[in-house]
Amino acid sequence: MRHLVLLLAYLAFSANALAENTDQAFDNLASEYLSDLVNISPVYATLLGDHGADGQLDHVNDAARAETRILLAEYRQALLGIDRAQLSRPNKVDAELLLHEVE
Repeated sequence: MRHLVLLLAYLAFSANALAENTDQAFDNLASEYLSDLVNISPVYATLLGDHGADGQLDHVNDAARAETRILLAEYRQALLGIDRAQLSRPNKVDAELLLHEVE
């Protein structure tokens, strides 16, 4: 999750660099999302083909759900901070799908 904080800071303070590297910023964000999701959900990890946590189940208590909601809200904000008009066509589609996923 600390990677997300760094990415949010990058998005906030480097608008000019972001304009030139919007696709890279989105790719980084999408990679971080997958990494975070795999780390908090062994079931999702297995769905993606990562079998390192096959013997584990997701935590489904109130604290785990609250942590997931916070994480998804942070990703939503980060996605909304990316100028999707500057993304390549494939990343525009992926950004919309990812935004739908986190919402």
